[in-house]
Amino acid sequence: MEIKKNTYVSLNYTIMDYKLKVLDSSEPEGPSDNIHGANLLIQGLEKALEGKKQGDAVKVTVAPKDAYGERKEELIYVLPKEQLGVDENIKVGMQFEADTPAGTVNLTVTGVNETTVTLDANHPFAGKNLNFSVSIVECRNATEDELKAASHQHSAGCGHGGTCGNGCC
Repeated sequence: MEIKKNTYVSLNYTIMDYKLKVLDSSEPEGPSDNIHGANLLIQGLEKALEGKKQGDAVKVTVAPKDAYGERKEELIYVLPKEQLGVDENIKVGMQFEADTPAGTVNLTVTGVNETTVTLDANHPFAGKNLNFSVSIVECRNATEDELKAASHQHSAGCGHGGTCGNGCC
């Protein structure tokens, strides 16, 4: 069966940057499951998987516009330390979640001084060309329950923090 809209797809993946440094991988957790066409994957990867079959291997480079979008300077915030309301020492690389009217946003600490903290709400992969190495473990028609679950998961928020460019944020 070929991958098309509403196909259940289970895949192993590795994401690398332009230097081929591994940024993310499905190992050791195992294959990632999704419903093709439900906008649960970035557009560039969904497009590359279209028409592939179980057992196929896919290598594709996805540009930012088809991945997590370009970095946006307006998503970088400098706040007084006391506004964060955390007692621990704040360090570069720490991550926080913030509830906003648009949903939950992930923030990464990118700078700290004596009085302020710089937070970045861009997706960590925003602005990057991403190299995917994917092996398709399984593909089949999705069940009605899987289609409902995928629709609910996406409508509840894609988790991309408004930066993916998939039209879901």
